[in-house]
Amino acid sequence: MITFPGEKRETRAEGEPGGKYHLVERAFGAFRRSFTLPRTVRGEGITADFDNGLLLVRMPKAEEALSRKIEVSSRA
Repeated sequence: MITFPGEKRETRAEGEPGGKYHLVERAFGAFRRSFTLPRTVRGEGITADFDNGLLLVRMPKAEEALSRKIEVSSRA
């Protein structure tokens, strides 16, 4: 299982005195999100980068989970 805790802070629109909003689609405050990892993921190979508000998580597959080509012979 992998868990992502975080906090979304309130931001005010630039140049707007008092920062009043007509509509806010996302809540502010602490959050926590958990995911169960598939068995095919190598846990020790997971990396994560956070840049410009985007979290990129890479989860490499275990060697046995990678696809492979299997030759099929014919007896005809």
